[in-house]
Amino acid sequence: MCYLTFIRSFLDLEQLLPKWDRYFKGVISLGFLLIVLYVIVAWTSNFSYVLEDRITMFYIGLVILSCVLLSYPLYKTKDVKGYFVVAGITVISIGFFLTFISRLLPLDFSLFYLKVGTVIEILIFSLGLA
Repeated sequence: MCYLTFIRSFLDLEQLLPKWDRYFKGVISLGFLLIVLYVIVAWTSNFSYVLEDRITMFYIGLVILSCVLLSYPLYKTKDVKGYFVVAGITVISIGFFLTFISRLLPLDFSLFYLKVGTVIEILIFSLGLA
């Protein structure tokens, strides 16, 4: 939710792409509902990671998919800050998908790719803020 809020604020998405801004507000609002659902599921399932993961993986996937779909319209705007966001989204998406694939494999699960993608994305966003 904070990631989408950052993108909205950094790009002034309400002015740049108003329809996407409204969509992101909806996804952020859904996040609040999913937090409540997550707490209920955690409490009633005796903190079952299997059930909790379904909620978090759904929302993370929705956020990543939303950002990937935003990339092309954002790129078309030729907004300089948008290029930084597109680069950041690309890197974090690659990290997420590699992590997701490693989660499906019978090998030991690792967040390595997501962590590397996140660090690179933070560097890209820092350059954009600079």
